[in-house]
Amino acid sequence: MLDIVLDGNKGTEFCGKKYPVFIIEKQPLYGWGMYRRLAQQIVTDYAQEKAVVLLNHDEKFSINKLSIALFVAALQIENNLELAVFKVDDFVAARKAYEPYLSLTIALKFALFMLHDTPHQIYKNIEGMGYLGLNIKHDFSQNKLILDYVGADDALYLETQTDNVADALIYAAVLKTLALAKIKAKYHIEMVLNETNYPIDTDYLIGQVLRKASVWLKS
Repeated sequence: MLDIVLDGNKGTEFCGKKYPVFIIEKQPLYGWGMYRRLAQQIVTDYAQEKAVVLLNHDEKFSINKLSIALFVAALQIENNLELAVFKVDDFVAARKAYEPYLSLTIALKFALFMLHDTPHQIYKNIEGMGYLGLNIKHDFSQNKLILDYVGADDALYLETQTDNVADALIYAAVLKTLALAKIKAKYHIEMVLNETNYPIDTDYLIGQVLRKASVWLKS
């Protein structure tokens, strides 16, 4: 999987080595569609390279959103890329802004690693997410998992219910993102333990996690 690196050093080299450089010019639009297309272009153009260095010349551009799009594109397109290196002027500020997106990347990996597990194993792994600070209850009488995330007592309250393992995995990744990023939200999710083998499409899972989790993240 592609790793994202923030580099506060001047110049276009990384760790004393020269890699291809991609310059991000001003973009006409800034929706997820643009970031996906640009990421696909970068991964395709540099598919045979070990790393690519990215220079941002557009002050409105979100390198954080591009980092997520690059991670996804690298999963979908055959390539040899190991590193995407973003050059930043202020490493400390850039690192702080990137942390929620790193949480989303970790959550995506969490979900993707379970794609081929049995429904029983997936639900078992979700039930073990209490280490994130989630309140998790296994209601045996109703055959469901009840998960609560409380990022702040006065935060916006949301609730939902899932009845298949694919949606359970999607919302588990969303909760993991919120918990790791310490987002100020309150989320109540009830997961019916449906152990029927349900086909999980990789692109659908990624798209749903991005759509549901990214609304909580700043650029």
